[in-house]
Amino acid sequence: MTERRIDPEVLARRDAHEASAPVKAFGVLPARRRFPLRRAKFPVIAGVLADLARRLGRAPRVLDAGLGQAKLERVHAHAHPDAPAAWHGLDRHRYRLELRRELPGIARVQGDVTALPYRPGSFDAAVCSYVLQHLARPEAALAELARVVAPGGLVVLAVPNSPQPLKLLLELLHPLLVRLKRARGRRFDYGAQTQFWNLPRLRRVLEAAGLRPVRWQGLGLVSGGPLGWLEDHEGWYRLHLRLGAAAPRLGQDLVVVAERP
Repeated sequence: MTERRIDPEVLARRDAHEASAPVKAFGVLPARRRFPLRRAKFPVIAGVLADLARRLGRAPRVLDAGLGQAKLERVHAHAHPDAPAAWHGLDRHRYRLELRRELPGIARVQGDVTALPYRPGSFDAAVCSYVLQHLARPEAALAELARVVAPGGLVVLAVPNSPQPLKLLLELLHPLLVRLKRARGRRFDYGAQTQFWNLPRLRRVLEAAGLRPVRWQGLGLVSGGPLGWLEDHEGWYRLHLRLGAAAPRLGQDLVVVAERP
């Protein structure tokens, strides 16, 4: 696989797009809405890590396995300046590690989440957001995330949610859709989706990795469309958090917090 390089023109267009964004989602991410439900995983995970920092009485060592554009780190710094974290960002592509270099304090490493270059128990928490659905061997990734977290530490995952029978339908039809898109020249920067997740499957793989789920959060029960304007209102966002905690299986996204015994 040929390693991509950062295109200065692409970065310039990104900066111009962000500068023209109408609002800052959750106070920091350029967006069209103030509380977009499909990005709510970032403040939810940031809150989990802030609670961990307060419980430990220090900055937790946190692995972000899939650093991308460091959206989680940006939301966390904005929302919880009193509970910082010691960030380690891993990505399989070097060009992604060069993004957001203006953000200080992130130790960046190129690597594969299925073979993490860290010693056992290196972190207080490991986050893997919107990565598992692209992996051929997600069970290997879960085993690695569990290995590098210290006993009593947390593994936090976010995945698109596909309740049955939608999961079965997607598993049957999605490969054909990917082939059609590639035939039309579509490039999958993050890899085509190969796995489809729901709460029962996620529970099984977590338990197989020796992890104990302690919190489930569904997100985006009703997102965008005619009701999209409601995502400018914090009350709508808070309501969805409560509904998603009560019925996580119904969300478009799933966030799970698991503990390593």
